[in-house]
Amino acid sequence: MSSVALAYGLLGPVHVSHDGRSLDLGTPQQCAVLGLFLLAEGRALSLEQLVDGLWGVGAPASAVATVRTYLSRLRRVLPSDRPGSSIASVRGGYRLSVEPGSLDLTLFARRVRRARQAREAGDLLRAVTELRTGLALWRGEALGGARGEYVSAERDRLEALRLLALQDRIALDIELARHAEVLPELVTLTRSHPLDERLRQLHMLALHRTGRQADALQVYRDVHTLLVAELGIEPGGDLRALHSRILRADPDLDGPVRPPAERVGRASLSLAEDDGDGDAQWTTSEGRWPTPVQGLLAARLRAGRERGFVGRGVERALFASALDRAEQRFAALYLYGPPGIGKSALLRQLADDATAARRRVVPVCGRVVGASVAAFVEAASPALADPRAVLMIDAFERCGELEGWLREQFLPQLPDGVLVALAGRQPPEPAWRTDPSWSGALLVRGLGDLSRPEADQLLASRGVPAGARKSVAAFFGGHPLALSLAADMARRRGSATSRGDRRRGA
Repeated sequence: MSSVALAYGLLGPVHVSHDGRSLDLGTPQQCAVLGLFLLAEGRALSLEQLVDGLWGVGAPASAVATVRTYLSRLRRVLPSDRPGSSIASVRGGYRLSVEPGSLDLTLFARRVRRARQAREAGDLLRAVTELRTGLALWRGEALGGARGEYVSAERDRLEALRLLALQDRIALDIELARHAEVLPELVTLTRSHPLDERLRQLHMLALHRTGRQADALQVYRDVHTLLVAELGIEPGGDLRALHSRILRADPDLDGPVRPPAERVGRASLSLAEDDGDGDAQWTTSEGRWPTPVQGLLAARLRAGRERGFVGRGVERALFASALDRAEQRFAALYLYGPPGIGKSALLRQLADDATAARRRVVPVCGRVVGASVAAFVEAASPALADPRAVLMIDAFERCGELEGWLREQFLPQLPDGVLVALAGRQPPEPAWRTDPSWSGALLVRGLGDLSRPEADQLLASRGVPAGARKSVAAFFGGHPLALSLAADMARRRGSATSRGDRRRGA
């Protein structure tokens, strides 16, 4: 996806960000007007269409004047890269020009389309990755915060699209022998959608493949009773057929034993088909994300970081234990501390440790993605496909508005085994600690100053003479950035003194 300064969101609260900064869209009615333009996908809307969308047949006499006011306010809020407003007056009404790749709904539809193409081509791993990436764009209930006549029906339509994509993703996971992993999700979904027969089918199939035939048959009895009682109808043909196949122990229902992603073999690289948006991705014939080629310079820089890195032994040891999946006690390591305390340096060192452990590092920089869900998902999407990935999120304070979405929506979609490390200036929101699902899964570490021996070691690694280290450490304390800057100044001063001594001696 090409980088866009303006990002629009409908898959959750109606949202607009400019260069990573969220914009205040005003009242729920103004949000609804913007939602109408975004759903129109660049088509012109007349005043009558806007009024009808907001009020339907119950529009007040002042409706046209009110809509004009909303348009004027939105024009002042939305930035434009050309003179005038981003909402343009055209023949027949008004139009909002939306750049390709800047609306989450469009990105979601694109991922679903690619998943369908991959499924038809027999590439199940790519298909499930596309669906996971698309579903991760959802931040909550669609069109959240908008109020208007059209909102409820449109919200239901979008939710139906999300549920269909979710069902497709679960079906693919079951085909890839991940039936045990999807069972908890299916239990929750069937409770929320008790009459959805496809969800019941998926639940029965997953139970059957985990050896729980009796439970699978009980699911059928439950939905049969419910459909007769609520709607007066029998289950559909597909559900009845699955029930019959389970009863006769049809061996074709057993499916694959191991997912293709776990097979060992030499992978051949191919460039995923680009549908014209410049968003092609490198994959392998088995759906893995290839390890980037590391040249001599990368190895040299990594060795230099290792030599110059001081302290944080506890954090590195905890992270090292988590890299061993058999010993992994937590899923996410949250590092926080004030500016200059060494969060980014530690994160880079942890990334080197993960690379040395043959884990794939997926870096996400908060300064780059900002508050854009689409940009975050695009950067982090490789972690959705690889259970050995290590997702590194730096400058997390810059994408702090995504914290709730990340905790509740994105991170739970990662494959089991993925390790996450976050670094930001503030500690995590209290919701991380109060949410029972994250109990034991999140390890929080606040970073403070280096100890006196560590400060001396850092100065020594930066080439500060032994006689100067004590005074430098006494003045600057254990703050890593201040010590590094002071070390650079001391080293330069020492070099200048040496040159002067050589000139005088000459």
